[in-house]
Amino acid sequence: MNLTTLIETFRNLADDTEMPYLWTDQEIILFLNEAEAEAATRSSLLVESIDPDLCSIAVLADTEFYETNPSIIELRRVKLDSTLLVRSSFSQLDAISEAWETETGTPTKYVQTLKGIRLYPIPEVNHTLSLTVVRLPVPMTEEGPEIPTSFHAALLDWALYLAYSKRDVDVVVGADTFAKRFEQTFGPAQTANMRRQQLEQAPIEKQQIEKESASRPTWV
Repeated sequence: MNLTTLIETFRNLADDTEMPYLWTDQEIILFLNEAEAEAATRSSLLVESIDPDLCSIAVLADTEFYETNPSIIELRRVKLDSTLLVRSSFSQLDAISEAWETETGTPTKYVQTLKGIRLYPIPEVNHTLSLTVVRLPVPMTEEGPEIPTSFHAALLDWALYLAYSKRDVDVVVGADTFAKRFEQTFGPAQTANMRRQQLEQAPIEKQQIEKESASRPTWV
């Protein structure tokens, strides 16, 4: 669907087809943009590995922390020059070494934070980070949403939820219905605290899994 079609469909579903309209085109576009951002966040729909503004970071010697583009939701893959880095967490690094925050060398691990990325150990020379990321959509143009076409119609559920939530109390139940339908398609919402906890829970490394497996008793 293009933007014009989405606006027309919104008005038909909301019974808002006669002037004066209950919602302006500008308001509906805001609702649709928020709906696409919410969908992309919940379902990781937009993966990017080419755009240099999002996916390339110049690493400087003696500098371990780098802010990432605010439109990045998640780091899927991080390479230092041609070497793939292992995602870790602050708790895992604490277990590796009490002095990890001051250790230097060629980075082998990274920790994603809400605002950026922290390399371990601290780089001694310049490098380049190449990222594969999940990102937010850009504001819609007339061409319509960036997410796959099969999900365009489902964006209207969130747009209608937002629209009805901003009006009188009599339509709150209807608003909740649209929110539930949107959740069925794209999954539940994620709070900031849930996001922080998710970033702190890095995957268990392969070596740790092998060690734990070797220590389990074998039953015959």
